[in-house]
Amino acid sequence: MQRLISSNQTAYVEGDLSWTATSMFGPPPPSTVKKIPKLLLKLDFSKAFDSLASVGALLRVQQKKDNWLQVAVVPGIEELTLMLPSSGQKIKYNFPCSLLSDGVRKSIRYLKLTFCIFRPTAALGHLASLTSLQLHYVRITGDELECLLTNSLALEQFVLSCCKKIICLRVPCVLQRFSYLRVEACLRLKLIECKAPNLSTLDFCGKAILSLGGPFQIKNLSMQRSNVVCYARAELPPSMPNLDTLTLCSYDEVVNTPMLPTKFPYLKHLVICLGPGTFSSSCDYFSLVSFLDASPSLETLILEIIEEPMEHESILGHSSHLRQMAEES
Repeated sequence: MQRLISSNQTAYVEGDLSWTATSMFGPPPPSTVKKIPKLLLKLDFSKAFDSLASVGALLRVQQKKDNWLQVAVVPGIEELTLMLPSSGQKIKYNFPCSLLSDGVRKSIRYLKLTFCIFRPTAALGHLASLTSLQLHYVRITGDELECLLTNSLALEQFVLSCCKKIICLRVPCVLQRFSYLRVEACLRLKLIECKAPNLSTLDFCGKAILSLGGPFQIKNLSMQRSNVVCYARAELPPSMPNLDTLTLCSYDEVVNTPMLPTKFPYLKHLVICLGPGTFSSSCDYFSLVSFLDASPSLETLILEIIEEPMEHESILGHSSHLRQMAEES
């Protein structure tokens, strides 16, 4: 049985794995961490405390990030989350790839990095057990990312957001288990090329070109971009005929949704979100009926229209003018 005790100066766990630590005394004893065969580690340097979730400890740290990681990231670790302060969105910390030793690469299943520089190369080796990867505000190039993905043969889920160096995202065909991809706010991204044969869920925000090796496998699609409603109606039926769930978020529609003979034969759930001023004066909301005509299996339709606040004038006009008329009479 373990109980968390924390204060402004110290934090520790009561039980078999007890220790006391402050920001002045460096990392906890190595023996403390090594006693945990399946460590689930969350280091949150963006807050006052760091969290070691598996042992319920909160440890106050301001510096010596490498020291903490060297002690904590050991063979047997299964989950690693590294959260760093944004520093005004200036990415400074260089995540040491040397931490991913052979033993760590064999055991780690979940990796989440934020606000850091990550430079994986082919020399890194295979991450044999990695099934989930998240990169947020990480400085990494497209080639480095492709190298990392190629070495993660067990990968099933990948989330990429706010990574400004990525121009082309390539997911190789060797990822046979890969099924979920989410990409958002990567402003320089021009192309998403996924050759993984079993990708079934794609959540995408942006204008990058989609090149999918097995588009017929896509069952769940979420897209957010300008003119996405018209794009989806015109382009998706022939390329993704097996869609089950479709979510479209648009902030700029310049033409009406076209009436076309193509169908979404298996589409059951449709969500359309339209932001303020989405439709131009030449467009008509009723053109969305094209989706109903194209979806014979539809069970759920959610249409969300967000309008800017409107000021309504009184039908009685200015009350002061009415009072003046009453007094004169």
